[in-house]
Amino acid sequence: MKNIIIVCDKAHEKYANYFHQLISVKDDKEENLKGIKERGVSSAVWLDKIYRDNKPKLPSSSLVVFIGESGIIKKETENIPKKYYKFGMIYGWLGSKAVLKVSDGLHSGIYTIFDFKKFYDYASEIQEELGIESQSNENVILSRLDVFGETVKNYVFLRNSQYNCLVNVFYLYGLTKFIED
Repeated sequence: MKNIIIVCDKAHEKYANYFHQLISVKDDKEENLKGIKERGVSSAVWLDKIYRDNKPKLPSSSLVVFIGESGIIKKETENIPKKYYKFGMIYGWLGSKAVLKVSDGLHSGIYTIFDFKKFYDYASEIQEELGIESQSNENVILSRLDVFGETVKNYVFLRNSQYNCLVNVFYLYGLTKFIED
């Protein structure tokens, strides 16, 4: 069994907890593997302070997934190459360290209602593949965006949506490759 340490700061803890929960879900059918093979991986969530305190004791082979881009996380992941970039969502890994992060503001890849609709359709497809029912329809979600003309202004809601989608994408398409690489 592989062990993964998921490292985040307080602001990204909900995404780390969500990823931790996805890893523990028994969602595989005989013909359809989702994410990783069940019971093949265990995980723990550490805040960045806990990681900093324990880093000297960790072997270099320890699998670590960083979520976010603050303080020690940014320092630990600055040389990790991108393996995935879409709608401002980024993941990548180098050796036994991986990072999941979302680009800020104008670099998010989502500027207009049209961009957000494309992102929403993409995120909905990912949720469907995971077997997660969408919480809201497109009109309800669009009403939560603060829109000035055609420009998306509610970056908090947008970043939450991007991080949730990014965790789903990494779980489905990146995690197994990261573990096996």
